[in-house]
Parts: sequence; structure tokens; C-alpha cells
Amino acid sequence: MKNQTFKSSRGLGWVAGALAVLGTTVAQAQTPVALAWNDPLLVCGAVPYNAVSNPTGDPGWATYETGYGPASPAGLPTSGLVTSTETGTLGVTFQLSYAALNGCYLENVPYTAETINLVTPEALGSSMQFLDWSSGDNSGSAAGGASFTVTLNFQGGGSDTLSGQAGDWGVFLNGNTGQVPPICAATAGMVNIGSGGGFPGAVALWESDIAVPLADQGLVVSSVTITDTHNNYPLDVLAMDANVSAVPEPATFALAGMGVLTLLGVVRRRCS
Repeated sequence: MKNQTFKSSRGLGWVAGALAVLGTTVAQAQTPVALAWNDPLLVCGAVPYNAVSNPTGDPGWATYETGYGPASPAGLPTSGLVTSTETGTLGVTFQLSYAALNGCYLENVPYTAETINLVTPEALGSSMQFLDWSSGDNSGSAAGGASFTVTLNFQGGGSDTLSGQAGDWGVFLNGNTGQVPPICAATAGMVNIGSGGGFPGAVALWESDIAVPLADQGLVVSSVTITDTHNNYPLDVLAMDANVSAVPEPATFALAGMGVLTLLGVVRRRCS
């Protein structure tokens, strides 16, 4: 009897290990998410500031690539890759674009929204992050900018609206030099698209973290609608990163199911 129990335990352990291997087919990976942007909010040396159309509304500011003429020093990496330094999400990366359309600019009164398509629809996992900045309360803090919502628009219909919070861009203004934002682009800088003047090294980019509800995880998202819900501060969103679910094809599920049934059958024979 003891021997049979021992074999049963080993068999169940073997099944658990095999199921874990099969479970890797739905593993989640943190990765930049490519979006089809609507506004020109970043400029590089190859695109003169006066050749880039102003985003809707005033003041028509843009962040820029490091070494960019009229607004040097500071700036963003030439590669466009920004790596987060926020505690808890170390290693999260954002991929910026210096193309003609590369961001989302939202005015604050009245509340305005933009819908942005995902270049490739993705099934989201447990979290998503946005790289953004907002004018704010001059606190230079992660809670000092615009509040906003993100509506996940699911492929095939349906949606869910979640809340986000942008940080105040002015970390190094008004004596706030001791506050370092939870993102490595603390000296991004900002340039006026019309005149070339700006704030070299004064602008902070922040990481806004949003948890994806369990009921939404694994649903394929085709676009996101971002809405500025603050009645004073505008909002710029420059990149998105997300915990993405690798959803297997139906055939994979079928094979996995057959594999589990086969394994259970083998264990049952071994334990009998």
C-alpha cells in the first residue's frame, strides 16, 4: 500500500511538471507595443522643428532627440529606446519614434480623446505602462499632472475603461532639483515647434502604470482610446509598453489537451 501511494505521488508530480511545460504556451512577456500615432510630438535632427506641424492646440511643444540643434543639450536617445528606472518595473522599455506621427497630444478643456490603433492587435496580460508627461502643479511629482483614462477596445467588439495618472514635467524647475522621476528620461528637454525655443534638460518623462483587470487579460486589443480627464492640464503620451499574453492557436490548445489526457492516462496506469 505504501509503495502504491509513493508511485501515485511521483505520478502526480510528473503530471504537474508536464502541465507546467504545457502552460508555457500562454506565458506573458513585457514588451513595447507599437501604436499608429496621430500627432507629431518628437523631433530629431533630420526633421527641422519648423517643418513639423504643430499638434492641435497651444502651445505646440515637442520633445527631441539628443544633440538636436536649437534645443541642445539633453534630449532623448537616438535609438528611441527608453528604459524605466521605476522601482517595481525595472527593465520595462519604451520604443519612441522620430517619424512624422509619434505621439498623442490631448488638451484639457473640454476633455478630449484620441483613439490609437495597435499596429498589431495584442492580447494583454496583467499590466501596461505609458511613457508620458503633463504640465501640472509644479510639484515635479508623479501625481502632479493630468489624470486620464485608457479605454481598451477589443477585437470583435466590447471595451473597458481604466484610470491613469501622468506626472508633472517640471521636475527641474522651481527648485525641484532633488526630485528624480521614476523614468530615465529625466532631462528630456522640450522645444517649441514653431520658434525653436524651449526648456533644454528641464522636462521629465514619467511612467504611468495601469493594472489590467483579470477579466480583460487574454482578450485581444485592437486600439486604445486615451482621454484627458483633468480640467487644467494637457497630456502628452509618447509610448506604450505592456505585459503581453502569447495566446496559442486553437490547434495548440487541442494538442495541449490531448497531451494532458495522455499524461493522466499514463499516470493512472502507473498508479493502478
